[in-house]
Amino acid sequence: MKIIFATSNKHKVEEASAILKEYNIRIEHLNIRYNEARAEIVEEVVKESVSKLSNDLNLELIIEDTGIFFKAYNNFPGPYPKMVFEKLGYDGIFNLLKDKNKEAYFKTIVGYCKPGKEPLLFEGVFEGIIANEVFDTDKNVMPYERIFIPNGYSVSLSNITREEKNKISHRAKAFRKFGEYYTSKADFNDLNEVIYRLRRECPWDKEQTIGTLKEYLEREIREVKEAINTADYENLKEELGDLLVNILFISIIAEELCKFNISDVLGTSYAKMIRRHPHVFGELKLSTTEEAIIQWDKIKKEEKGG
Repeated sequence: MKIIFATSNKHKVEEASAILKEYNIRIEHLNIRYNEARAEIVEEVVKESVSKLSNDLNLELIIEDTGIFFKAYNNFPGPYPKMVFEKLGYDGIFNLLKDKNKEAYFKTIVGYCKPGKEPLLFEGVFEGIIANEVFDTDKNVMPYERIFIPNGYSVSLSNITREEKNKISHRAKAFRKFGEYYTSKADFNDLNEVIYRLRRECPWDKEQTIGTLKEYLEREIREVKEAINTADYENLKEELGDLLVNILFISIIAEELCKFNISDVLGTSYAKMIRRHPHVFGELKLSTTEEAIIQWDKIKKEEKGG
């Protein structure tokens, strides 16, 4: 799966790419500066901006915006951290919070939109305090990371490894929520791509043959039948997916053997369904289930040579 991320900030792309890799989502970076909507809350900024950008470019895409909120000042500066930092700098921020409550939090909103559709928003919040000094001035990080100490940590966010940050940060939380949503919308081709990758990279999957997969196929069929018998539709959804995985896996191995591939399987079934339903796709007139069954069996015998 892939998604376009519209931003001019390479740091955001690097973080998002590392996080979404866990969901097999590849980011295509659209390096673009766009006019952000003006609003008092981050959610409105992202909602209006991503909707306009998606429609103007006619692209399915995501954007991201992060605010920082000082609790001592009714959550100021909110969606305008860059502007405040450019005006005040570190000294101005320290003076602003001198003898004040230094609790603060980052909030990231990831906005996702398709052209002509309502945007969806995914939130991540990361709480901590503002330090009394600037750390890691030699590191290429975002300015507020040098003065933000996350709750539960004794060091600034700038001193936390990228791997750790991608587990706990506001941006990580927001992009993981998007990842969960986006993978839930995966289609047939996305799943097939995953099975191809497993076949190439997973030691267990590499070792399988059509023969070894037979027992797994039989087990999944039993589990599908059990879910049907118990009318457990949530489980049936999952078991049908497992059955489909086996079908795709067997088809990939057959493709390696130069026998057939999944497109052949789909094409064969597509043609068969049309041939065996002349009362739907042709001129034949049938009115009962019994007549349809008789017609199916008749065509099947003809196809099999009598």
